[in-house]
Amino acid sequence: MLFGSAEDRQVAKAAKWIRAMAGEDRRALRLLYDAYHPMLLSFARRMLGQQQEAEEVVQDVFIRAWHLADRYDPERSQPLGWLFMMTRSIALDRLRKRVKAAEMSLSGEQNASFEQLSSEEAMQSFEKVYNEEWVDRLLGGLPDSQRRCLEMTVLEGYTQAEVANRLNRPLGTVKSEIRRGLARLRALWKKEDTHAS
Repeated sequence: MLFGSAEDRQVAKAAKWIRAMAGEDRRALRLLYDAYHPMLLSFARRMLGQQQEAEEVVQDVFIRAWHLADRYDPERSQPLGWLFMMTRSIALDRLRKRVKAAEMSLSGEQNASFEQLSSEEAMQSFEKVYNEEWVDRLLGGLPDSQRRCLEMTVLEGYTQAEVANRLNRPLGTVKSEIRRGLARLRALWKKEDTHAS
């Protein structure tokens, strides 16, 4: 499949750039930035709702990637997944600071990682978020309850227990909605991939 082979080549190039960054190759950092900046910016903007803050987050991501390049393990994650996890982590830190600044109470579960919310496969699927129009279209294909639960956990950083509390729904129901929503999103993504191939 032509699409798949191009994607594989991109992953290989990105992994090579990260290895070069570990040797302090600034050109490799620029190439990685040029390739992934738009996707990460869109993702951060969706989480934070502010362009300037999203730009700051993405800048922080590439600074962090530069310093951690020697620790990158291609066996554990693809380059885009590695960058998305950093983006999500930094954006969530900013969201938490906003909440603290507003003196709102947070539960101790706020720090739960995405892996606890769903599965590694789901995170790999979310790595495909490359523009707001695309993600809005896919999320629009879900029933309202599934869409809202996913938006709150993935994009807004709430734990499943916090979602249940905020929506006044049983935790088991929220978990089921997230599970069904992720399954439906995977089906929609596969359908779009088939059309793109």
